[in-house]
Amino acid sequence: MTRYCGVMGRNEYTAVAALPRSCDLDHVRRWMALHPNGYRQAINKIGNAPTLAKRPAEELGDARRWFGITDRIHPFACETPQWLSLTETQVMAGIKHYLNMGPPARTITFMKAAAPWMAWPAMLSQIEILTEVPTGKGGRIDLLVMGVSDGCAWGLAVEAKFGASLAHNPLSHYRKCASKSLGRKAIGAGFANSTRLALIVAAPKKQSIIKSRLTWNKDWRFMAWSSLLARFERLLDQTDNDAEFAHFRKQIWDCL
Repeated sequence: MTRYCGVMGRNEYTAVAALPRSCDLDHVRRWMALHPNGYRQAINKIGNAPTLAKRPAEELGDARRWFGITDRIHPFACETPQWLSLTETQVMAGIKHYLNMGPPARTITFMKAAAPWMAWPAMLSQIEILTEVPTGKGGRIDLLVMGVSDGCAWGLAVEAKFGASLAHNPLSHYRKCASKSLGRKAIGAGFANSTRLALIVAAPKKQSIIKSRLTWNKDWRFMAWSSLLARFERLLDQTDNDAEFAHFRKQIWDCL
C-alpha cells in the first residue's frame, strides 16, 4: 500500500479511510465534526494529493483495507460525543470491559495487534485481564492480559499514554511485576517456567522521553496507538460486530 505523506496528514488519511463505497453529502458532513476546516477544504486536499490523483479507486481501496473497513460496523462510521474525552485510566478500563464481554478471539486479536512480533497462539484459555495492577513500588501497570495455550502462559503488559509523560513510570518494576503475575498464571495451570510476555508502551507518537526510557529498558517496545488500532480493525473477525464496542474504539481514536 502507498503510504500517504506530505500533503496528507493523519486527519486527512483517516477521513479518506472513512469514505464508503458510495459517498453522499451526509457522509461528507460527518467529517466536519472531526475536521473544522470543512468538507470543501478536505475534498480539495484529497483531490490534490498526488498519491490519490493517479489511482483514486485503488488508493481508497488500500486505505479501507489498511483500516479494516468492511461491511461490518466500523468505528469510523460511528458518531461520538464531541464533549467527551476519555482519560488513560478510562481507556484501559474500557478495553478490559469489552475484551471480557467479547469472545475469546477478541482478546487474542488485541494481543496480536499490540505486539505483532510475538508468535501468539491461535486461541487462549483461562483468560485474565487486569488494570491498574499495583507493583509494590509506587506504580501500577495500566493493563495486563494473560492466558494459557499449548502448555505455556502468554501475557501482554501495556503502559498507556495519551499525552502524559513516561518520565515517572518505573518500567523495570512493571516488567518484574508482570513477569511474576504471569509466572503464577503458569504455575496455576500446571506448567511452571513456561511463559511468553510482551511489554509495550502505547502512545500517540514516540516522544524523546519514550525513546530515552526504552533505551534503558530493552524488554519494552513502543507501539503507536494508531498502528495498534488499525491493525486490530484489520484482524478483528467480521462477525464480531458489537456496535457499542465500535463506538468505544472510535472514542479511543478521538483521543489521538
